[in-house]
Amino acid sequence: MNPQPIKRIGPSMVILISALLMAALLLPLGCASAPDIASTEKQTGERYSADEIRRQTVDQPFLISGDYFREREQQPQWDLNEIFSDSKSDEKRADAAEVAEPEISQSPEPQRAQENMASPPTPSTGSIQPDTPPAATAPPAASRQKAEALEAEAFDRPPLTIGLFFDPETIPDSAAVRVDHLMSAAAAQSGAILTDQEKIREVLSTVDCLSRKDLACVAQALAIYPGVRMLILFEAIELPERLPAKALMRMSLVDTGLSYRYPTIEITQDLENAEDQDRFLTGTLMQLTDFAIQKSRLMPWHCRAFSQDGDTWFITAGKRSGLKPGDRLSVSTSGRLVKSPTGLPAGWLPGDIEGKVKITRIFGDNLAACELTEGRGPEPEDILLFP
Repeated sequence: MNPQPIKRIGPSMVILISALLMAALLLPLGCASAPDIASTEKQTGERYSADEIRRQTVDQPFLISGDYFREREQQPQWDLNEIFSDSKSDEKRADAAEVAEPEISQSPEPQRAQENMASPPTPSTGSIQPDTPPAATAPPAASRQKAEALEAEAFDRPPLTIGLFFDPETIPDSAAVRVDHLMSAAAAQSGAILTDQEKIREVLSTVDCLSRKDLACVAQALAIYPGVRMLILFEAIELPERLPAKALMRMSLVDTGLSYRYPTIEITQDLENAEDQDRFLTGTLMQLTDFAIQKSRLMPWHCRAFSQDGDTWFITAGKRSGLKPGDRLSVSTSGRLVKSPTGLPAGWLPGDIEGKVKITRIFGDNLAACELTEGRGPEPEDILLFP
């Protein structure tokens, strides 16, 4: 039996077979729908929309879980001794106390520090770059001038609500109490509201955010009640008792409205005496407060409803926020963060208006009751805006 000769496949047959194989591979893909990652509507029984899940898992994955007090790479650092070369001169300090506080961006050294952090870090660092780092000192006269300027610029805007969160593993209670006291004065001078630490501890004791080290959970819980807008995470505070020595503060800022965390900032300064320590703390906290106020303006003032009793909703804003009976607020979905090409927050787009409420009563430290006038009532995830 003679073997049959093997037939050659011509070029045209090769092209035909390749086309058929390619069509067979692509056919299932053409029939499948793309995953939904942009919808802002919540499905029945779901707490988050596809858009919110994408933002928390893709845009800001560090907000979901992980140790938010861990060491991070590429931390921006500022040595106040380099920024203010005359910090050891008592005579120059006295002269500086009578003039406005110098802006860091105008100093050659701080400008160099900013250039080194021009590129935003990867999401795994859990931070982005601040526009302006906190400064070293804040003389009382300059603080009052800055507070007046901020108040004049936002005369029709309710004050910002700030909360403090200290790492219990690294920060002694004595340092936390001292910073909380000084931050209260800094917030008052800047026209902001500092949330009482007792309220923060009370809320976090009722949820499991801390055990899971879930920053998104912490931010959302404190945003709903007691209404924290800007949450400052203090990761390290080193105030040596024996002087001279170097002091250090490491912290970062979380905007609970935008669900966005700014980069960890580390500031150091050589201390010669106790007065240097006071200036270091006061100046840093004043600049940190002003930085929080500046960033809060990317989004309109808002509050949230934390409880409902029949036809009455209770919200985290009241007399201290400038509200009064008869004021009306719009019930909006969470909205959308708009980023610049560098990844920094550039603005915010409001969500759909689902209803409207009217303030009926002001009570407590900064709380109010309201009733529904149009549409649906507010959920804890919604935000209440001025119309």
